[in-house]
Amino acid sequence: MTNKQLFKIQVDKLSQIKGQGTTLVTLYVSHGKQIINAINHLRGEYIQSQNIKSRSTRHAVLTALQQAITIAKIYKRTPENGIAIFASDTQKYAIEPIEPITIDLYRCDNHFHLEPLLEMCKEKENFGIITIDENEATIALIKGATTHILHSYTSGAWGGHKKGGQSSSRFERIREEVIQHYLRRVAEHAIRLYDKEKDKISLVIVGGPSLCKHRFIKETNFQKLINVPIHFVDIGYTDENGVREAIYRSKEILKNAKITKESKVIEELKSECIKNNSMVEYGYDNIIKATTNGQVKTILVCEDKLNDEICELTERTKTEIVTITKETENYTTLQKTFNGIAAILRYKT
Repeated sequence: MTNKQLFKIQVDKLSQIKGQGTTLVTLYVSHGKQIINAINHLRGEYIQSQNIKSRSTRHAVLTALQQAITIAKIYKRTPENGIAIFASDTQKYAIEPIEPITIDLYRCDNHFHLEPLLEMCKEKENFGIITIDENEATIALIKGATTHILHSYTSGAWGGHKKGGQSSSRFERIREEVIQHYLRRVAEHAIRLYDKEKDKISLVIVGGPSLCKHRFIKETNFQKLINVPIHFVDIGYTDENGVREAIYRSKEILKNAKITKESKVIEELKSECIKNNSMVEYGYDNIIKATTNGQVKTILVCEDKLNDEICELTERTKTEIVTITKETENYTTLQKTFNGIAAILRYKT
């Protein structure tokens, strides 16, 4: 399991904790700031909180603050990326983030303030997809393992003109103007749709069944404005099916992307399932037992089915674990077929 996967699990667990009134303490200490200053701030809050009128609330807040002070005092210096501390009257947590914390914050509320950590959980590398021919186009975005269809377009261009003469020439000239306008319109809209993710998009895949995809890049200012590499693929469709085909035909260039890694392990699972001597295990208890015995090569689990037992066990046995993202076809496959968890074995007993 990667550090980011473990980090996301920790953050998700914190997001589910709710306080009775404003009794949950959140503290962020950025890198470079002295941890002793944060401890002194908590001590000041402790003194102020002694004036809370409600006896039960006062007790809960004071206990949470003492919990936060106790865990902060463990650190002689602030960790490289800073530290995030969360405390209630019964629990305390310290998280060393996977990216530098850039703010210093104290809050006492009915929930933990997780916005900086949630931002770190987001996928930082996205991919644009444009499927296009002379009749229609689709703009999509890959974020992590999820594909988002952003918009579809039609050109309004007519088919070929069978008659000759001036009528044919005029028809082709008008048709050409319609297509040129359509290409520019798709390019302009794509730039606007990708604008919010512009700094995270590292590649745009442009696919289509004809030379139109090359013309789209050559005759518009799309590549200049998006300023990332363009990867061309030949595909048979330009609708949502075309988007799926473009992703499949780009699997080599996307081999390190989350969407490809998840699809690859799901395909391996499907392939194993149809073999006579299948190396697939299913059922939660069976998978836990097989993992404990060292039989499991890879566990596939829907991200909302991941729990502490699985995390601790895979960490202890050095078993690979792949979490499957919600709202994807792979998630639906794993959830419906295996109730959200399956394993590929090294060997059978």
